[in-house]
Amino acid sequence: MLIKERRRLGKHLRDGIERLRNFYIKKLLESGILQSSDPKITSLTISELAGIYKKTFSPGDK
Repeated sequence: MLIKERRRLGKHLRDGIERLRNFYIKKLLESGILQSSDPKITSLTISELAGIYKKTFSPGDK
């Protein structure tokens, strides 16, 4: 039973990370920071995407 629970939690974690990654990409595409034709989109890590997002949408920088 413990193995099934770990697999289920692992799947939820992967799904959550993928949703977060898609959120950052969507927002950065909408803002024009990234272009959909840019091949680097798929190679950016969550941390890199989060950093770009925070720099772009930081309230103090507007």
